[in-house]
Amino acid sequence: MLDKIIYEEALGIPDIDVEYMKYLPEHNCLKEVIEIRDMIKDVATSKAISEFQNGEKKVQFINYGETELVYVLKVGDKKYTLLVGQPATPFGVVKREYDNLKLLHKVSPENVIAPMQYFCNKQTQKELYITPYLYQARCISSEEGEVGVFIPEPDYHFEKFSPDEKGIINSCMIAVLVKMFDKKRNLGVASCHIGEGGDFILEKGFEQEAFTYENILKRMKLIAARELVSMELGEYITRIKEEFSKITYYETEEQRDKSIIINHKSRLVMSQEEIENGILLGIQLRERQEKSNVRE
Repeated sequence: MLDKIIYEEALGIPDIDVEYMKYLPEHNCLKEVIEIRDMIKDVATSKAISEFQNGEKKVQFINYGETELVYVLKVGDKKYTLLVGQPATPFGVVKREYDNLKLLHKVSPENVIAPMQYFCNKQTQKELYITPYLYQARCISSEEGEVGVFIPEPDYHFEKFSPDEKGIINSCMIAVLVKMFDKKRNLGVASCHIGEGGDFILEKGFEQEAFTYENILKRMKLIAARELVSMELGEYITRIKEEFSKITYYETEEQRDKSIIINHKSRLVMSQEEIENGILLGIQLRERQEKSNVRE
């Protein structure tokens, strides 16, 4: 019986969800909390998803972003991720991200988490989507100019990369952006939060392997796609060179530099070498994928 949100396993932030909810001035905070939890309960007990029918169900809050709150739904011994729209997120934005991730997964299935199903309640204006859950995945972020990962266990904490590791991580994130560009539709990821953290994760276990471009790329996944931008691949690469070499962080939408399209809210400055290495690697990955598609 799913009747509450629990906080018992080291999966993410060890605090309660209400601490991280973002509201608008007109919101009744208690009403928003109740409606979000009712939405989660309705989805968890829905008969529309066959995987949810067997086993005891528990829900645990693990993380948050500007767009969504992140929970893990446990059904027996299996786990799924629920991404629920923040109270301040306009209705329809979560559905757009769901659609964007589905499209990007078709382009680059190795590096994009594929959403399973979308749900909404038009009356309460609440929406969420479900994805597979990667156990204790590490969220890539930056702290005071240092790049690292947030690790859930044994206690939630941040571990920074060495300078050499940082270079590989930065180049791999750029490479994945280039690799994911949909040349048929001329669409690339925009409004990406890399420097602040949240959009890229690494699977647990990457730290037990040699820290190489190849190994990191195997473990790196995109988990957010707020916007897609329409332009030619060449222009997209040019913008990557310009935007990832600067700090683009802003507190409010009014402060945002509207000329910045891809690299939003970044506290991180990448070196030209890291960016160029990432672009070259991304192009190589695209060529390898194109050859594979031809053989198939």
